[in-house]
Amino acid sequence: MKPVSRFDKARDEFHARLCREVLLVDSDHVASNADRNNSVSKKIALGLAKKVGASTVSRVAGQALEDPFVLACAEFIRTTFADLAHLRPGNWTVAKTSRHEMDITEFEQYSHLHYIRRLSEEHSQLKMILGGTLHITPDIVVFREPEDDQGINKNAPLVGDSDTPFASLRRRCSPLPILNASISCDWTIQNDENQTSRSLAQKLLKYRKGHSPHLMVITAEPHPERLAAMCLGTGDIDYVYHFALPELSVVVSELRCGAAGDILDKLVVGHRLRDICDLPLDLAI
Repeated sequence: MKPVSRFDKARDEFHARLCREVLLVDSDHVASNADRNNSVSKKIALGLAKKVGASTVSRVAGQALEDPFVLACAEFIRTTFADLAHLRPGNWTVAKTSRHEMDITEFEQYSHLHYIRRLSEEHSQLKMILGGTLHITPDIVVFREPEDDQGINKNAPLVGDSDTPFASLRRRCSPLPILNASISCDWTIQNDENQTSRSLAQKLLKYRKGHSPHLMVITAEPHPERLAAMCLGTGDIDYVYHFALPELSVVVSELRCGAAGDILDKLVVGHRLRDICDLPLDLAI
């Protein structure tokens, strides 16, 4: 019997948690990630729910699904990325964020925005121009703490008092953590959610100083056409990750969805859509 990998086990636990908390099927056989007004969406979503073991319960309102989905994604990333310490050493944190818990200005690449915000509060005309564009709150962040000189010089005297005065990885140069990834979690993909995730990624690219973080999206959207709306295009989002891509491909094939199946194949072959298990390894790059 083929041994189960740690990532496979983490993926199974992730799916089990989603089936307990968010991936639900109601008495009308409509899954909680389906569009009730779209027959293709309902068929694919129901087939996908059965593949991953969802049970039939009372339907939960759509807005109640986003937060537990983010929490489940954060826990999956935290568990799997921790296993890659030999590939990506460092002091790492995976955190679910909110406007009240973490601010983008707390990271080294975006610390300058704090001063711009303060100026905009002092000058009404500047505030009118900038509006809320400088308030950026991803769903999940992955960041690395800078290293002290003792850690950098562990194997050899690499840095001294007079060199590398601006290196972000060196704590004496910058004490702020370095943002490695911004991850948006969209349970389904509507037009407004598509634009919100893209807008956030564009802001992170536009306002950064220094290296750009990974810009990722995780979704449970079942309809390939809506996945394509998020996946297609380049420059703002690294990849879109589906919570159950192999299962989705099987369901779409079994249902013979025609054009929808062709779209899904193109997204996968074109390396625009990946499975959730690919995400931690992409973070290690």
